[in-house]
Parts: sequence; structure tokens; C-alpha cells
Amino acid sequence: MVSPQLCIQKPLTACSGKYSKTTALSHPPSQLATHLCRLLFELRQIMDSKVFDEYNYWLGQSEDSNWNEYITEQVAKGVLGKFSAEDWNRLNDTILSREEYWQERSAAALGENRSTQAIEILKKLLDSPFTEVLIVSASELDWSEVPIENKYAKKIQAIINSLNHEELESYPELENLLKKASSAQL
Repeated sequence: MVSPQLCIQKPLTACSGKYSKTTALSHPPSQLATHLCRLLFELRQIMDSKVFDEYNYWLGQSEDSNWNEYITEQVAKGVLGKFSAEDWNRLNDTILSREEYWQERSAAALGENRSTQAIEILKKLLDSPFTEVLIVSASELDWSEVPIENKYAKKIQAIINSLNHEELESYPELENLLKKASSAQL
């Protein structure tokens, strides 16, 4: 017998066709389990894409879309909390190709979420071409108080170098993060 957990995690390709009463009556129990697993996997894929669609909805269609700290918390705890491994992979694979407002809002929500996956994507956002995204990502990484690897020190230094003195004074967390990365043994 195939475990339900395996059904959700991996597609079973042995199943062909759609499940119906006729299928149930004409196939042995092992094939029915395969059919059921296939249906569960397809349902999981539909649900996963709906969670990612919900994420897109909350981030908005443009930078003029409503966004505030309450929405940030809703996205971090309500939406990112429902992400599957596939959703996290999709976000990781596409985030740097998205618009500036989308990356910046993602950085804020990821910083609020602070899961392992969120932290890794925040680190990836240190490669964004947008200064505001770099600042938000670095700030969120500092506030998360997770260790940051030494390999990020040059990127953080580049962000600091791109700011004038007044801007830099507004973001003391950048200097804090640079100190953490520079002294890291990772």
C-alpha cells in the first residue's frame, strides 16, 4: 500500500486516465491506491498554485496597490506560512525578475516571516538591482538576528558605499550587518 504522505510529495506516473466509478470497479486495490495518489498529488498542485496566487494578490498589481505593516504581517504569517516547498522554490526562482515594488514588499514580508526559506531568499535579494530592495533586505537580515555568512560582506559594503552620509545614518542596521558578516567564520 502506498502511504498518503508519499502521494502528496511525489507524483505517481503509473496511473493513466481519470478516476471514476467505472475505474474503481474495474481495477484492483493497488491500482486504486495509485489513482488516489495521483488525484491527491494533482489536488496538492492546485492548492500550491492558489497559495502562490494569493501571495501575488496581497503584494498587489502595481506599486500603487495598497500596502502597509498590517498587510506585511498578514502575508508573512498567513500566506507565507502556508507555502509548500514548491511555492518557496518558485519564489526563490522568480523573485529577482520581479518589479521593484514586488521585491521590496517581498523583502518586508520575508523579514517578518523569518523562516529558513525566507532568510535564504532575503540573502538572494542582496543581488537585486534596486537600491531600496537592497536596503530593506539587509535591514531585515540584521533584524532577524540570524548568522550571516562572510561571503555577503562585500555585497553589504557595496550597499553602504552607494549611500550618501545622511542616507547611511538612517540605516544603522547596514553597518551592524556588515560587522556580523565581516566577523563571520561561515
